[in-house]
Amino acid sequence: MELTAELVVSGLRVGGPAVSPDGRSVVFAARGVGDGAEERPEGLRWCGEPAELVFRVGGQLCAVGASGPARVLADLPEGVRWHLPLASGEVALAVPGPGGAARLSLLDPVSGVSRAVDLGERHVAEAAQRPDGGPLAVLTWEGPGYDPGLLRPRVHLVDLVDLAVRDLGPVAAGARSPAWWRSGDRWRLAHLALTPPGLQAGMAVFDAEVPESGAIAGHVNRTAGLAACPLELVQVERGAPLVLVAAGLDTEIHRLGEAGLTLLARHEARVERLAADGTGEVVAAVVSRGDAPPDVCSGPVGGELSRVSDSRPELRGIRWGERLRLSCSAPDGVELDGLLVLPPGRGELDGPFPLVVLPHGGPYDRHADGFALDWHPSAQWLAHAGFAALLPNPRGGAGRGHEFAAAVAGRVGHEELTDLLALLDHVVGLGVADPERVGIAGWSHGGYLAAWAVATTDRFAAALVGAGVSDWGRQGAEGEWGAFDAALACGEAEDHDPVARAAGIRAPVLLVHGAEDVNVPVSQAELLRDALVEHGVEHELVVYEGEGHVIEGVEQQVDLLERTREWFTRWLVGEGVGADGGRGGGRA
Repeated sequence: MELTAELVVSGLRVGGPAVSPDGRSVVFAARGVGDGAEERPEGLRWCGEPAELVFRVGGQLCAVGASGPARVLADLPEGVRWHLPLASGEVALAVPGPGGAARLSLLDPVSGVSRAVDLGERHVAEAAQRPDGGPLAVLTWEGPGYDPGLLRPRVHLVDLVDLAVRDLGPVAAGARSPAWWRSGDRWRLAHLALTPPGLQAGMAVFDAEVPESGAIAGHVNRTAGLAACPLELVQVERGAPLVLVAAGLDTEIHRLGEAGLTLLARHEARVERLAADGTGEVVAAVVSRGDAPPDVCSGPVGGELSRVSDSRPELRGIRWGERLRLSCSAPDGVELDGLLVLPPGRGELDGPFPLVVLPHGGPYDRHADGFALDWHPSAQWLAHAGFAALLPNPRGGAGRGHEFAAAVAGRVGHEELTDLLALLDHVVGLGVADPERVGIAGWSHGGYLAAWAVATTDRFAAALVGAGVSDWGRQGAEGEWGAFDAALACGEAEDHDPVARAAGIRAPVLLVHGAEDVNVPVSQAELLRDALVEHGVEHELVVYEGEGHVIEGVEQQVDLLERTREWFTRWLVGEGVGADGGRGGGRA
């Protein structure tokens, strides 16, 4: 069965699951490609006794029980960002306020009466109710944007009877996922946040006792020294929170305690959107394994997770390329890992193959041992065209703790590229990759690394730069992450900017970008395009009108996948397409 671009981007995509309080039911939402937002159920949450599932769809708040059809609880104001059912029967809503900021409102679905909570001018980001039906912990930002919103977040306590608000004080930058838990006779509040003082750092689990009055005295880092990175924090109604942790290529589930984390299970997979029953003994999550696309899986918290959804049955007849787990050391001795995907039906001894390196985005992300097939340049898509694909995990990413992640702060492109090349040398040494036929392709920060690699080395015969940064000074000033991006840049422009080193580019470059991208503005691609023109470098620029940082249109996704194969076939294989790569450049 042939893997086509249309097949890659079609089919259902599963959302985050919700586990019933008794652990007997797992509910999830699935959407087809191209489904409108009004058709997608959002915010699946169990509440009440007997338990009902509450969710938003089409501007309405709805509920459904174990039997019977769904019913409408209330019509919601336009632009509601999230909802949280409360023990009292009210529903906490993040409703639009001035300047795009969200304000907190409590809605009684029976009477239709709303009560506004006064948190000043701050943007309401998240909330969690104490499991005994007590107060609401509310995480706020200075404003709705990442910069400055995420720079100085605070936590507040809202009394749900009189709506009195108590400021519990500041939390570290990047704070999210507040979660209550009880230790002895004391209530504690945990959250995720960046490890101070930098903005490029590993995430940590912070925890503090909530005092009877006043602000929190201090937050304790419960994951200090952990050689892994917490990803998600899940409140449990009758027990301590669960923590989803990136551990190298794998994903672990831990339980939080005052002594730190206790490992419950390790999965050779990418696990996301963890949910739990009332005791935290039954969990569900979206799980992506090396040979299976993302599906909702469920099971005991310390055991195997079994698939409960079947989102992509149309892919079953396809033979996937073999994946190999890699490990090696950087020149300075730092341990590295990554993945290698081979063409279907081929093994290591069949090499050397033309190879494409696929650096991940972020940089605080990682290549986990999951299903490597997506709308952007992806390993299985290239493997089916005869290429091997290297998925490196250089410094700056998640999975190996704070120091590994923070190593690129103020040094963007330096250790990252050194690590990437060490993994490439390792694969070449295995005889799997032809060193004369190596390309590089990435999206977002991976796009930046692709541009930086061809600007500073001669190791790559072609590159695809997707939504990548080419000028860090302008990116810090114009991109939506602002100070977070600025924290990566180092020294002079020649130390990190592909546009400043464009004279060294010899490899042909395919630039791809969304016209409406606010994360990395399209001007970044245009700057690099202009530099490539100035230095006479072979290139194409494709700009997808109406698209942002993530390309969502089906036709555009198909176009990108096909362009990717054609580009690398043209420059690494030299056959199968015409002299112009089968397509013209310009704005798509």
